Amino acid sequence: MRFINKYLVKLEKILLCSILFSMILLSFGQVLLRLLISLLQKFNIDFYIDYTWVSPFLTTEVLWIVFLGSALATEYRQHIKIDFLVNMTKSQSRKKLISTDAQVFALVVSLILFLVSTDYIRIMGETNDATMISGIPDWIILLIIPYSFFMIFLRSIFNIQDIVSGKLDNRPEGDKAAGATLDNGSGQEATCGQ
Repeated sequence: MRFINKYLVKLEKILLCSILFSMILLSFGQVLLRLLISLLQKFNIDFYIDYTWVSPFLTTEVLWIVFLGSALATEYRQHIKIDFLVNMTKSQSRKKLISTDAQVFALVVSLILFLVSTDYIRIMGETNDATMISGIPDWIILLIIPYSFFMIFLRSIFNIQDIVSGKLDNRPEGDKAAGATLDNGSGQEATCGQ
């Protein structure tokens, strides 16, 4: 399962970069197009291009970036957490227990949200509305929500396994330069970017 997750992480990174690049281009293009149309109207030149689809498309891209980003944050243990208890304790076994408890909590919450979001997608599928982007049913666009919660659930399981087995060190991840570190067998630590 971790093998598949490794490739999903790569795919998610590619999607995130592509969506972000697309958002920048579309936003900039929309601004330039508005400027061009307003300039041409000043000279009484009738010119019109329908760009009303850009704003809903950008909104959809933001939704996808947020949910893909949250799934990736869990992979690198960079998700939102309150780690003051880990910082207060000196005992490694207690740090491991607290980190495991936090991951179990994330696991339970993500499972509940996955179940609720799949039910929501089912309901959206029955209505088959296409209000977000014309022509594309909303339930297809919103599939990112249960996917994200399922990946958070799955990656929380992996994080629990790594904490219990000692593969991950229990210091707060924010103190590390690039995320969770693993021994890559070469005597050097591998970060999430490697």
